[in-house]
Amino acid sequence: EARSEATFRYTVENVSKMKDSQLSPPCYVRNLPWKIMVMPRSSQTQERQPQRSLGFFLQCNGESESSTWSCYAVAELRLLSCKDGQDSFSRKIQHLFYNKENDWGFSHFMLWQDVLDPDKGYIKDDAITLE
Repeated sequence: EARSEATFRYTVENVSKMKDSQLSPPCYVRNLPWKIMVMPRSSQTQERQPQRSLGFFLQCNGESESSTWSCYAVAELRLLSCKDGQDSFSRKIQHLFYNKENDWGFSHFMLWQDVLDPDKGYIKDDAITLE
């Protein structure tokens, strides 16, 4: 589709068992396929403690062999709340997507322990929804 903007969602099931990255089905904007990419990420704190985070990215035209395309985009990446009256957790990006940088987002969108904590309100039945 040639539309200039869209909102799309992707629900990740069995989040607590997620090991590898996952890609949503494509949503077409400006005739390009856009996907949500999500994965568990590991890093170290300043105190050298292992720390897991939710990686959350927007990918554009990821399977294209072409090197001649580009698309500038502004987006808001959201982890939707399951609790009534609680806001979603969101962060904004802006990026010129092209063949060498076809995804953009956050390696550490939210701490993994916060994603999995039912009291935080983002997980229900071991599933989260990204938008």
